[in-house]
Amino acid sequence: MKLRLLVVAILLQLLFAAAPARAQLVIYQDDFNAGVSGWSSNTNESNPITGGFLGRFRPGSPSLSTSRTFGVPPSIETVVIEFDFLEIDSWDGDQGDEFAVNINGTQIFSLPFLHEGRAGTDGNDAARSGTTGNVNWFVNPTTDNTIVLGFTSRWNDQIHRVRLQIISPPPSLALTLIADIDQSDEAVGVDNISVIGYAAPVVTLAKTSSISAATNGFPIPGAEVSYVVTLTSNGEQLDDGSIIITDLLPAETSLFTGDLGGSGSPVIFRDTSSSGLTCCTSGQISYSTSTSPAGPFNYSPNGAFDPNVRQIRIAPSGAMRNSSAITSEVEFEMLTRIE
Repeated sequence: MKLRLLVVAILLQLLFAAAPARAQLVIYQDDFNAGVSGWSSNTNESNPITGGFLGRFRPGSPSLSTSRTFGVPPSIETVVIEFDFLEIDSWDGDQGDEFAVNINGTQIFSLPFLHEGRAGTDGNDAARSGTTGNVNWFVNPTTDNTIVLGFTSRWNDQIHRVRLQIISPPPSLALTLIADIDQSDEAVGVDNISVIGYAAPVVTLAKTSSISAATNGFPIPGAEVSYVVTLTSNGEQLDDGSIIITDLLPAETSLFTGDLGGSGSPVIFRDTSSSGLTCCTSGQISYSTSTSPAGPFNYSPNGAFDPNVRQIRIAPSGAMRNSSAITSEVEFEMLTRIE
C-alpha cells in the first residue's frame, strides 16, 4: 500500500518562465460614432478628424464634466481605462486651465495644457505620468498641435492618449472627467474609450495513473505505471514559452527515457483543443539526478528505464491559445517502473 501511495502521489510543479498573459474582459468600449448614452452628460459632437466624440465640455455648455460608473467582477485584478483627450482651442494652462480625472471621488490628476504661442511655448504639451494611490496614470500626446478639430480655426488643437491602470480595483469604478476652463471657445472632448479588466489566468495540472495488467494492477516491483499529466487553461493566451512542468519521481521508481509508443520521445503529447502548444522533442525534455527544484537539468539518460532520473522537466513551445469562453487542454503521457 505504501508503494501504491508513492506512485499515485508523484509530485508535479508548474512554473512560468515568463509572466503569463492575463484573462481579458472588455467592460466598456465606445468610439461615440453612433451617439452617446449612459454618461451623466451625454453631449455629443463630431468633426472630420475624429468623427463622433463625447463632448464638447466647455463654459456655457450644459456641463463642464461627465461621469460614468463601471462594475468590476471580483475575478479582475487590474483595470485599464484608456481614452483620447481632445484639447480644443485656446487653453491657457499658465492661468489655470486644466483637465482633471477623478475615480470614486479621488482626483487622479489635474494637468495644465497650453495652446500654441501661449506663455512663449509652441503649444505642444509633453507626455506626463504619475501614481495616485492604486492608480498609475499616463498622458501621452498622439498628435502635435497642427490639427484643427473644426470649431475655431484660429487655434490649433492637440490629442492626448490617457491611460489609467487601476491595481486591485474595487467592485465599481466611478470615472469623472472634468474641464477646468473659463473661456467659451476652450473645450474638452473624449473619444475612443475602453475599460478592460484583467484577471490572472486559471491554469491547472492533474495526474492520473494506471498500473500494467501484467501485474494485475498491483504495485509490485517490476510493475510498469503509466501516468498522464493534464494541463488545462481557462482565460486568455499564455505567453510563448511561459509554461514549464517539472515532475519529481519517488526513489522506488525509474522513468522510461526511450521512445514511448513510437512517439520518438519519452513523453507522448496529445492536443485535442488546438492549444497552440507543441511538444515533446529532445530539446523540450530535460532530466535531473537531483531532487532540488533548481536541478540542474543536464543529465543524459540511458534511453531505457533509468533509476538515476529523479526529475523530468517538460517545456512546451508556443503560446497556449484560448479565451474566457474556451478551455484549452493538453496531455503528457509518461511511463515509470517500480523497482
